Amino acid sequence: MTYVQATLRWIAMPLWVLASVFWASSAQASQFGCKGLQTNKDLPVLEGKDGVFFRIQSDLRMDHRMSDAAIAQLAALSRELAWQGTLLVYLPVPTKGLAMPQALPADAALFGFDPERATRVFEDLIDRMSDAGVLAVNAVPQMRALPSETPPFFAADFHWTGYGARAAAQAIAERLSQDPGYQALPKSEFVSTPQGQERPFSGMRRVLQNNCHDALPQAVTMRFATEKQSGESDGALDLFGATQTDTIALVGTSFSDSEINNFAGFISEATGLDVINYALTGGNQFGAIQDYLTSRDFQQNRPAILIWENPIYNALTRFADQPMRELQAAARGACDTQLDVAGPMQVHLSSDVGPQDTILLDLGQSLARRASFRFTTADGHRRTRVITRTARQTPSGRFFMP
Repeated sequence: MTYVQATLRWIAMPLWVLASVFWASSAQASQFGCKGLQTNKDLPVLEGKDGVFFRIQSDLRMDHRMSDAAIAQLAALSRELAWQGTLLVYLPVPTKGLAMPQALPADAALFGFDPERATRVFEDLIDRMSDAGVLAVNAVPQMRALPSETPPFFAADFHWTGYGARAAAQAIAERLSQDPGYQALPKSEFVSTPQGQERPFSGMRRVLQNNCHDALPQAVTMRFATEKQSGESDGALDLFGATQTDTIALVGTSFSDSEINNFAGFISEATGLDVINYALTGGNQFGAIQDYLTSRDFQQNRPAILIWENPIYNALTRFADQPMRELQAAARGACDTQLDVAGPMQVHLSSDVGPQDTILLDLGQSLARRASFRFTTADGHRRTRVITRTARQTPSGRFFMP
């Protein structure tokens, strides 16, 4: 290979590969005898201080892909819910790099991560959502204020600890305290008490351990239980069919679904309101909220507040605008016009139907997870759009198609 060829090959290398080369040559030896973590094809990770590990693609990301279009869609959803009496609270879960900058190694800069700039970018996202009319929550200050012995995230896992969940709940309560609608709701007293140390399963730690000689830090956190002591509200807490007056509905990911971190209980303790938890592990950004908003239970008995927890790296535009538009239509409620069925699953749409309209396909108690809509125009042009529900979701038999 000539000198010129070698130089061109070096220039053409992706930035993350170059960073990995520099990291390998400059980083200190791993505390746990780990090798090849930063170039692992399944889970590239950077080892930080005190046994804290950061996912390169998620925890060290500077751009969170919250476009103006995504914020506009989120604001539209907030308005649709508000018109029907429900306040939307959006909690973008910060990354470990944002919440625990003190544990970052110096080599994080080689991957382009600047904690101060990342913080400003995150704060700007919160401000942009707030300016658009979304009640968005910034939990970074509360998480950073936690003592080192009670960190917000597990050292070798990407989930938050019970302490991180409590900090996020306190951030929500602080943000809600400024809302007149929340202030008017009857409150109760909730108390959370420690139940002992727990060690939840960590898939991330298992993957990392395969590349490390010594045992990595266990995912250990204090488990809490929250009980209502007294108060004015008496909303039932049964899922799907509960009396939800003056309550909070929680939708989200495994961050909310885990019983060990007690996120729903901490929200009750911080806000004084009953919380019904509809979160879904493995549902990503839309699974839980799709299940809930398209359900008949939501349509018939709406909560006073809907908290949507979603990790900041889960982009709301990942599947174009279809999921957000379906949520907006579901939040809007009942249809204005009943369509006449002309044949097996076939209807004729009037000429004044346009992009502002949505079709609701209600299959009753069907367990269908996929609905295919085939549109044919008068001149024969055809278009097909499909809505699917994952195996983890609860089928409602209801599909909203813009």
